[in-house]
Amino acid sequence: MRRKRREFFLNIFYICAFFVFSVSVASAGALPCFAAWDAGADVRRLSREAPSIAAFPEAEGIVWLSSYNYSMRPDGNMEKRHRFLILLNANSTDRTGGTDRLAPAHLFETDPSARITEAMWLDQSSGEKIGNLETEMTDSGANVVILPSDDGIIAIETLTEGRKKYFLDDIVTLAGPLPTWEQRVEVEIPEGMDFYWQGNGVRSPERRADMGLEHIVWTVTNQPAWQRAEILDQYPPALVFSLHRGASYLRDLRNLESSFAAPPRPSSISASGGAQKAVAAIRAYMKDKVIAQDARQIIAPVRGEIPENGPWLPWEGTIIAAKWLESLGHSVRVFWSQRLPVDMNGPDSVAVWKEPVLVVTGGGADAYFVAGRNEEFGKLPLRLFGASVYRFDGSDTQRIVLPKGNASDHTLTQQWRLSIGEDGMASGSLNITATGGWASVLARGKQPAPDGAMDIMNGISLSLPGIAIEPLSVQPVANGYRAAFNVRAPLGIVSGSDILMRMPCGLPVSFWNIPRDRERFSFSFPFVFEQDMIVSTPQGYRSFGLPGRTQHGDSRAEVDESLVHWEKRSQIEASSKWTVRSAAIDPSLASRILDQLALAQRWTETTVPLRK
Repeated sequence: MRRKRREFFLNIFYICAFFVFSVSVASAGALPCFAAWDAGADVRRLSREAPSIAAFPEAEGIVWLSSYNYSMRPDGNMEKRHRFLILLNANSTDRTGGTDRLAPAHLFETDPSARITEAMWLDQSSGEKIGNLETEMTDSGANVVILPSDDGIIAIETLTEGRKKYFLDDIVTLAGPLPTWEQRVEVEIPEGMDFYWQGNGVRSPERRADMGLEHIVWTVTNQPAWQRAEILDQYPPALVFSLHRGASYLRDLRNLESSFAAPPRPSSISASGGAQKAVAAIRAYMKDKVIAQDARQIIAPVRGEIPENGPWLPWEGTIIAAKWLESLGHSVRVFWSQRLPVDMNGPDSVAVWKEPVLVVTGGGADAYFVAGRNEEFGKLPLRLFGASVYRFDGSDTQRIVLPKGNASDHTLTQQWRLSIGEDGMASGSLNITATGGWASVLARGKQPAPDGAMDIMNGISLSLPGIAIEPLSVQPVANGYRAAFNVRAPLGIVSGSDILMRMPCGLPVSFWNIPRDRERFSFSFPFVFEQDMIVSTPQGYRSFGLPGRTQHGDSRAEVDESLVHWEKRSQIEASSKWTVRSAAIDPSLASRILDQLALAQRWTETTVPLRK
């Protein structure tokens, strides 16, 4: 009752504020709106200021301009206009590969409910309009622009209207897959209104008052492209803002869950076998019924009618699964993950909430479920490891931290079994086993196909020039998979009867993303990275100067190495095991992590002299 009374008086306040504001701007002969867009003028200006596509030969394009304008209409509804200019790279792989459609949300996380109000194709130098671009809507509700085949500047404007009266709020991501030259975020509100914001890698805005309005402006120039390094727990530069603070939208989501009318549970999903079997049945049933969204998954209003047999948006599929599990008598709690870590007393925005996560209790430890993900029941998607998730239980906000697991839950093991001849050529097998977070990192969050071994290898940087790899298969293992290969490589340099043998080695590409200049960062998960090698040598060869076993580090992070030659068996056995047990890296551990990374890189240069 107290909360409803407070909301009633807040509504009265905003109505009065907008009445005074409307009268003041009317008497001044001004309207609370942004000017019509002269895209050609922006193109002419930026053609002199912005870099050419030659500066980014590998990029699909450059965002010359990304401009957000937020205002509140006199009726209390938010209006958001997003304008952007994109210089496409006609020679990029994706363009020449047949990509002919662009969803603005791919680049800017635009609300999928946004309407495209302008879609033009402009001359890069003069800014003259060449023509209009066609648009269409995908099954998931995202607006898509059909791209021209020739060079030019793409100019797009989208319009989004607020969902909640007297609320003006959003998240703006300031870095994405394309480099961006100029960005501007402007929020226009009646002077004197409360305004709350929080950012990641964002400076404070400029604020100025003019004719009863307050203008709050962020500007960013020359923002490099950004892509999340999956091995790191990180967020892109972004900001969230609102006229309110708290978690009213979380209460709205709880109401959405309660009122959600799920389609009937199919007979193939039954109570027999417990929660694990029920969730496995739900996952199998939903396999082809959950849409891979083209746009960011902002929680849109419930569709007028949820299709009984799909397709469903991912968040709809998760809520449907919750309803079906509850109907079978299982204990299910629905939590919501965040796009950007925001305190519950921080800016109150619907865009903060990304997706529902089911926590299913019973039969031991809690298990988790997110529709549209390939992880096994009870296993979390990589980006949710260690995440804080929230729910409103009817009287208060609950927060839990999802587990990251132990290092042994996230292993990446390379097992080399080779034979080297007197000519220095080696052949044999390589098995790569990935579990937990590593399974998601190497497969980029997807379930690898049985013939998808080379997709796994794309995440590994091999140290052997001239190596030939024949992919064989991918087989499931507990909490992951094993990819098998045949290999052939020039492993040794021959000088007379002597061989200088290099150790076969492959490092995860994601290791290059470990920060070299930060004292604090966090891995997405603790991990084990292990290389295990047995190389059979020709009879009669001896080695010398091998180190045996060495250890470096402590209980939080350590490297254990071994290199021995069993001359009677004509075998060289080597192993290198890097164990990082603490995902949170503080200043006392950061330098040690870099030293141990250097040890892993040095392994690629290890040689074994063999003398006959």
